[in-house]
Amino acid sequence: MKAKIKVWIEDDNGQIVFGEGKKALLSAIKETGSILGASKKMELGYKKAWGHVKVVEELLSSDILSKKQRGGTDGGGAEVSAIGEELISKYELFRLDVDGYASKRFAEIFGENGEFFDGLKQKNEA
Repeated sequence: MKAKIKVWIEDDNGQIVFGEGKKALLSAIKETGSILGASKKMELGYKKAWGHVKVVEELLSSDILSKKQRGGTDGGGAEVSAIGEELISKYELFRLDVDGYASKRFAEIFGENGEFFDGLKQKNEA
C-alpha cells in the first residue's frame, strides 16, 4: 500500500488556480503547438480548454501562453510562455515534494509497506 494525494493551488477565495489538469493542458499545448490540438489530445472541449487558460491568466495577472493565434486559413497556434513554463516547473517541484513527504509520513505511521493494514486483515481473518 501507499499514500496517494492530489495537490492543487487555490486563491484566497478557494478558486483553483493550478493543478494536475491545468498542468496537463499546458504540457499538451507545448506538445501539440495549439489549444485545439491539446484539447483533442485530452478529449476536452476547445472552449473549456480556452476557459482554463483564461482563468489561470486572470487569477495570476500573467500570460501563460505567449502566442495565441486563432485558427483560419493559416491555422492557429499557441506557445507556453516563460511564465507558463516556470509555473509548470514550480508546480511539479512542489507536487513531488508533497508526494515525497506523504510517502515518508505514510511509512512512519503505517509501516514501510502498509504493514498496519496487513495486521488488520489478519485480525479480521482470525
